[in-house]
Amino acid sequence: MHITYTGSPESRIGFATMWCDVGHHGIFLPRVGIPEGAEMLSFDATAEERAAVIPEIDLIPTDPYTPDDGE
Repeated sequence: MHITYTGSPESRIGFATMWCDVGHHGIFLPRVGIPEGAEMLSFDATAEERAAVIPEIDLIPTDPYTPDDGE
């Protein structure tokens, strides 16, 4: 599993992208505190900078459960 943070260097608040290198599936966490010492991209990172850190991945839906599942 890999995690990359993107956020504000001053507030250390941003978002996280987490993924598995095997299946290239991942999740997006919209508001997180970024731990001190963790590497992060800034909000104004270019597309090229992001692509160098985050590979092309398929994001898993944030709420894949529907009331019809399993009933």
